[in-house]
Amino acid sequence: MVIIKPLLPDNVRMGVESKIIETLETEDGKVTKTDVWGKKHFAYSIEKHVEGYYIVYEFETNSDQIKPIEKSLKSNKEILRFLLIKSEK
Repeated sequence: MVIIKPLLPDNVRMGVESKIIETLETEDGKVTKTDVWGKKHFAYSIEKHVEGYYIVYEFETNSDQIKPIEKSLKSNKEILRFLLIKSEK
């Protein structure tokens, strides 16, 4: 799950989404599903924002590729928060 800053213009937000997918695929990942939740209000403010744009990605990759993915997501200033969860399939 990724939470993007809510007030970005659509073209910038779509660029961020493309960059996330590009990052996942660069690290030998394969995006299997994308679920856009849209803007949601927070229970508390994050970096002075009271809402964020939520997107859930399901992807497959090797476990040794998680660190580079996390590093890339942390360095993107348009992402407020992200969470990676390992799924057993």
